[in-house]
Formats: sequence, structure tokens, C-alpha cells
Amino acid sequence: MQLPHPISFIIAIVALAAIYIAGLQVDVMDIDASQYASIALEMLQNGEYLQIQHLGQDYLDKPPLLFWTSALAFKLFGVHNWSYKLFSLLFSVLGAYSTYRFAKLYYSNQVAVWSALMLASCQALFLINNDVRTDTMLVGAVIFAIWQIADYLQTGRAINIIGAALGIALAMLAKGPIGLMVPVLAFGSDWAFKGQWHNFFRWQWLVVILLVSVFLWPMLHGLYLQHGSFGPYFYFWAQSFGRLTGDNPFINSGLGNQPPSPLFFVHTILWSFLPWSALAIGGLWSSASRFFRNAFRVAATDEVITLWGFILPFIALSFSDYKLPHYIYVVLPFTAILASNFAVNLQAHISAWRIVHAVLLALLLVFATLLGLWAFPITSIILWVGFAILSLLAIYHMVGSKQWLVACLFAMLGANLLLNAGVYPKIMQYQSTSVAGKDITALKPANFFSVYARGNALEFYAMHQGQNLKYAPKQFPAGTIIYTNPDGLQELQNNGIGFSLLKTYPHYKVTALTWAFINPATRASKLQERYLLEVQ
Repeated sequence: MQLPHPISFIIAIVALAAIYIAGLQVDVMDIDASQYASIALEMLQNGEYLQIQHLGQDYLDKPPLLFWTSALAFKLFGVHNWSYKLFSLLFSVLGAYSTYRFAKLYYSNQVAVWSALMLASCQALFLINNDVRTDTMLVGAVIFAIWQIADYLQTGRAINIIGAALGIALAMLAKGPIGLMVPVLAFGSDWAFKGQWHNFFRWQWLVVILLVSVFLWPMLHGLYLQHGSFGPYFYFWAQSFGRLTGDNPFINSGLGNQPPSPLFFVHTILWSFLPWSALAIGGLWSSASRFFRNAFRVAATDEVITLWGFILPFIALSFSDYKLPHYIYVVLPFTAILASNFAVNLQAHISAWRIVHAVLLALLLVFATLLGLWAFPITSIILWVGFAILSLLAIYHMVGSKQWLVACLFAMLGANLLLNAGVYPKIMQYQSTSVAGKDITALKPANFFSVYARGNALEFYAMHQGQNLKYAPKQFPAGTIIYTNPDGLQELQNNGIGFSLLKTYPHYKVTALTWAFINPATRASKLQERYLLEVQ
């Protein structure tokens, strides 16, 4: 499979940039992303960077890298949607580039380029740059560390030791010990199957450990000051390994508090790696079957880092008691390399693969068109022109030049251009916490409270801390702004509190889209009401 023509390649890169830049403007989503943005804002406001707080309370759940970088961006550029998401996007760029450089160490330039393109254009990467969480940084830092280690093993350059330590430390500062475990599992498997036992005992790994410890020290010092010995214990054990051993109390399948299924990440990887999912299955099957046919014998020149870097973390995460879709994104660079290598070297049944992807291309374009015309009507002529150009390029490459990989790339870009620049901004109008938060900022009230209804986006966009009250007090100071739901409104009335209704908002949990919400005919049945009040 050939690389895109230089003109097609440039158009694809420009489209990718436009999609990601458009995503930077989309409001920060409840619950997790807005909580992290709120923590970063609070960090900037109180000037405390080692002891993390959320709404004045000690916070322990996530390491601080996302908070540190977001607070820095807020300080440099102001508090905006795009400044919160900026460093996560930079880590995504780092991840795509590192995937290219790592793949190029073992494969052709075609495989390396397509690996980076597949990673950058898969649905998961578009999503996590909209709903920004710690996993965005984890993906980029882990594959950067793996590239640096692989480069060191081939060249022996000392700079790669520093790069590997920095990558591992950043990954651990983003998400915890999984940032170390993925490289260990990937390279440990490669060395074990090749019988390269000497690689386990290189003295340079002691330097890596020392440097990683130095990079982690500010975080660990802050954890100990804030939480005592439990802080480092929670970070190194309970938060990650505790989900495998049961020490962590959270049990979740990603779909409510249902018993987690070991197969949860199977269907997750299928939709999250669209439109390249079928090629990923083919690449995994091809690499794994070849490995097992050879009775676990691996030549010194073979590369199995990718195969086992995918399989072992996938299995470990699948048996965790707590699962959310973005947890598996850490293996996406490996997935991209497996899929790209399979596609580029595909010899048999090419017509069948082309038909499969032609169907996928049609579904992508039809689905995006329906969303933009029917579900959330888009009126921007420029946006529709961009979508039409990318769609026509997709059809041309599928039918004319028969470069079906390029065709799928353009179809995916067209669909996500429409989503990021048109559909998502309209969906976010139904996240009342962000809409009301902006209104509160414009009002500049001396006091505001949330009664029975809250959301982290409310605090973030209001730019100061609201108080979530379970029971409405008998009195509020005149001029107080209140955000509430029907239950809170009724209780305020029962308590005899006089107020004027400033605004009524339709509200929906936008990270849990359903067909009933997408369908304009049934959307109203899924909306709740939220209110902005001013006490008289």
C-alpha cells in the first residue's frame, strides 16, 4: 500500500490540524475533564502546586502533570478552553511523532508514516483531545519512552537514556505506575523471547531509575506533605495495582456500577480505533499467529515489542475491577503499528479489504451528514465546503486511484471536521453547567451557590468556587446568584426565599450520548431543567 501523494498528504495534515484546533474551542466536558480544569484553575489561584486541592479539599485521585501544565497554560495565555487542552494536544503530537520514529527503527518508511497517520486519525485520539483527561498525556509519554529505549538499544547514545527517563517520568506523572509498566512489559517480553537476558542487567537502567526518581520527587514530596505515608502508597499501589488485587474499592465497568466484564475493552478498541479497527484485528492476528507458529522462537532481528506491548497491558487492564474506555488508549500506538504493518504488506484478498473499507467510508460520511443536517443542523457554508472537499477526495481515492487507505483517511477527516467544528459545539449547549458558569462570570456576583445541582464545569467557568448545598438555607444575601434544578427551586420557594428567574437551561450529560438525545423528535424527553436565580 503506497503512501498518499504529496498533495494528498499535505491536505490530510492541514485537515488534521484544523480538526484538532477546532476541538480546542469546544467547552470542557463534565465530569472528569471539567474537574481537572477546575483543579488547575484553583492551583493557579492559590499558588499551591505540590499539595493539590479541589474546592478547598485535599485531592488525591490523579497525579499532577495535567494540573501543572494546565495551570501553566492558564498563567501564560489566560483561562480558556484551548489553554486547558493545549498541552494535551502537544502530547498527542509527540505521540504520533514518537510512533513514527519507533516504527521506523524496525519497519519501512511506509509503515512508519501510516502508523503515525492511523494513530492521529483514529476516533479515540479525536475524543480524548475534546474530553481531555490524563490519558492523553500518558499515550504520548509512553510511546516516547519506548522510542527512546529502542533507539538506545540500537545506537547506544546516552541522550536516549535521558529521554527514556523523562518519558517514563512524564507518563507516571500523568497516570501513575502504568507509565512504567507498559515499557517494562513490552521490552521485557522482547528480551525474554529472544533470550537477550543481558539486556535486563544493563547498568544504564540504574541511571534511568535514578533520573525517574529525581523527576518524580516534587510530586512525591507533595504527596507526603499532604497525605503522609498514605499518599505515596496510594500512588504506587492502590490507585493502579489495587484495581487488580481488590485493594481499590472502585468497581465499575464504564457503563454504570455493573460488574466489570473482561471483554469490555474488546469492543472499546473496535470503536475507538475506527476507521482502522479491521486492519488492527488483521495485524494482531497475523503477528500473533506467526509468533505461535514459530513455537515462541524469535530471531534477534524480529520486533515483538509491539505485539506484547499490546497484549500484556490489554490483558492486565481487562481484569481490572474498574474500567473506562480511555484506560485502554495507552496501547493505541502499538495498535497503529500492527495495523499499518499489516495493511502495507497485505498481499492476499485485497479486493475484500477494499470492499470492507468502502462500506465503512460510506457509513462514516452518511453518519456525519445526518448529524450535521438533521440532528444538530450546521449552517456554516465554509464548514460544509470543507466537508465536501474531504468527502470527494475520499470517494476519488476509493473509486479512482483505488488507494483505499487514503480514502478512509479522508473520510475520517471529513466526518470529524464536521463533528469538532459543528456538532460538538451544538451538543455542548446542553451542558448547562458550562453555559451557566459563563453567565455567572459575566454577572460578577459577590456570592453564588449551587443548590441540589452542580457540576465541575460550573466552578471552572464561574472562575471561583460555588457551594453545593444539599439543603437550602433560610436566607441568602440579596444579589446572591443560585444555580439549581426543579427540586432546589421548590425548596427555595418553600423556604420563602424571594428570587427572580434569570435564565432556564436545558441540561443533559453530554458524555453519555443516547439515540433518544440525538434524535430531535425525542430529545426533549431526555432533557432536564436547570435555573439561574438572583435572590431579591
